[in-house]
Amino acid sequence: MSRKIKPKEEPKKKSTVLPAVAAIVLLGLMIVLLSVLIRKRESKKEAEVVLGDYTALSVDATGLDEELSESQKLEKLDQAVLSALLSVCEFKHIDNAVKERYNENMKYYAQMVVLYDEYETITDLATKYYDYPDLESFENNVMEYSELSIKQELALDAVAEKEGLSVDDAVFEKYIGKYLKAYDYQDSEREKFLENYGRETVYEIILRDYALDRIKELNGI
Repeated sequence: MSRKIKPKEEPKKKSTVLPAVAAIVLLGLMIVLLSVLIRKRESKKEAEVVLGDYTALSVDATGLDEELSESQKLEKLDQAVLSALLSVCEFKHIDNAVKERYNENMKYYAQMVVLYDEYETITDLATKYYDYPDLESFENNVMEYSELSIKQELALDAVAEKEGLSVDDAVFEKYIGKYLKAYDYQDSEREKFLENYGRETVYEIILRDYALDRIKELNGI
């Protein structure tokens, strides 16, 4: 997906990764995201978020005037909006959800080690593929990534609920096209896409995208 409703700072990858390999990794990240969304619901029941005023956010637009593609500018803007949103929220009882997300992410990286013959351990993956100095640095980043993703989801879910947003046919049609395109599905294959990743989970992600766009609308962005 072009916007996965997950932390925008995932463990960095080498710039020299072959496109085919990068595409596999990207798809893998989506698979992990969607499977985690299904399994994490129990741990997130105890998590709470108290929304601040998300209609008057102070969004840091630094760098948006750089020579970036339109998609890069949109991504950077979304990062800034999400950061501003989290700054006005208070989160409670999220430790279990964060721990579960971290464990799921680390399971994914362990699976990568199995898939790619050139890496024998997660340490190899962290230092040789992601360019981290050591495994500890990588694990710390994954933990930060996991916490941020939980906070983003909680905040966007709360905004969607407060704004009374839902994914009807019109909203679904507005967003599904970019997801199909990002993962090389034809429009005629949308049912296959929904079956592969779970209809309910895809709708959840679309709802969060919708909530983020509503926040930008309310802030005149």
